[in-house]
Amino acid sequence: MIRFRRFLLMLLLSCGVIPIASYYRGKNIYETCALTALGILFFAVTVYYLELLRLQNKTVMGAYDDFRLYSFVYCTLALISAGFSFLPGYLAVVTLFPAVCITLFKDVTGFSLSIYFLLLTWALSGENAYLLVSDILVVTVVSLFIAINPSGKAKIITSLLLFLMNVVIPVIVMFVEGAGIIPLNVLYCVIAGVLGALLYFLISDKLRGAMPKEKFVRYRILLDGSFHLLKEIKACSEAEYAHAKKVSEICGRIAGKLGLDADLSACGGMYYRLGRIAGGEIKDGVRLAEENCFPPELIDIISEYNGECRLPGSRESALVHIVDSVTLKFEVMDKDIFSGSWNRDIMIYSTMNEYSEKGLYDESGLSMNSFLRIRELLTAEDLNGGTI
Repeated sequence: MIRFRRFLLMLLLSCGVIPIASYYRGKNIYETCALTALGILFFAVTVYYLELLRLQNKTVMGAYDDFRLYSFVYCTLALISAGFSFLPGYLAVVTLFPAVCITLFKDVTGFSLSIYFLLLTWALSGENAYLLVSDILVVTVVSLFIAINPSGKAKIITSLLLFLMNVVIPVIVMFVEGAGIIPLNVLYCVIAGVLGALLYFLISDKLRGAMPKEKFVRYRILLDGSFHLLKEIKACSEAEYAHAKKVSEICGRIAGKLGLDADLSACGGMYYRLGRIAGGEIKDGVRLAEENCFPPELIDIISEYNGECRLPGSRESALVHIVDSVTLKFEVMDKDIFSGSWNRDIMIYSTMNEYSEKGLYDESGLSMNSFLRIRELLTAEDLNGGTI
């Protein structure tokens, strides 16, 4: 339940920093409890929102998100917000909030995070309501600029506009407040504007680079030996891990030659027997895959294990089943039997034909040409590891 561990970290860090900052800001116990309660409430709403998106495969970082980046940003901004509360009001670089949140999460998710941390900064600092109005206007206008996702000259112009908004809007609010222009506050606005514009210009592209852009990024993570599930599989059974790794590598190679999704096929091979390892049943593997935010098409392959609950529904799923079945037979049989290529080829042909005649691949979309090509490519594989 890796995402729930991240949610717990978000709760402890983001809400834990509020009473600490309140204490050093001289808040009384009632104010501290109220602010902490609001922090917990926003956290609860955020978790509910993220879980709804996850169930719809529409998470903030794509359909395969495990909330790693979101939780990191959430916790980091909570610490920054607490730090800003100790600065003079107009010196807080509030444009940092939309610069990070809108760049990464877009739309309502990024904007709501920006507003929340802005309000948290204001509530902890104890500044007047006019400063809050100024900061909300700055964040709102800046969010519109950043949401356009400018590049080149447009990005330079956007950075200049960020600076101007950070100066012009607070000055106008000073007049509305009736206090007139206070030179020190204007200086603070200029400093905050320069810092905000520079930060946006320098970090926006790097932030976008931190976002997973394609499915293969997620697949590569799932195939990384340091991924916690692979470590657990290996700790549970070295033999199962070795088998899964072998099937994964063969599936990836063959899929690439057939024009199929090689990353999906490799992941399918690696986690095909997850149900057997997780608890002995296919549903256990599916549950574990869902809890770890596996891509839906990978979960489909896991759920179609051996055609027990339903037949393979994609060419990749059919390929994974073929490679797993053939490889398993080679592992359990005496290796001396397959010392000759003729015996090896007969075993591959008979295994594949057996399942094909049962109609196991009828719903996969696998053509006869692809079936024969897989058979041909398997004969070129050393099914005890590597290629011939």
